[in-house]
Amino acid sequence: LVFILEQEFSEELPEPLPRKLAPILLGNKSIQAVFSKYELHDDFDGSPEYELLYTELTGTIVLLIEENHLPTLGKVEA
Repeated sequence: LVFILEQEFSEELPEPLPRKLAPILLGNKSIQAVFSKYELHDDFDGSPEYELLYTELTGTIVLLIEENHLPTLGKVEA
């Protein structure tokens, strides 16, 4: 989750925000629902399901930010 925040949201969430936000997101029911769809194991990052999880988590984070009007850096409010 930290990796996704660092890779996909680096402008909106500069260091150290990804590491601080990840535990909060892990407690979110939407994030937990995404993780529950996958059987995580030691070799998971090399599996085809990894890309699906990565994409689904990225989309879920975007929705959480938008739906909850969470403040981010680099986002201009109109």
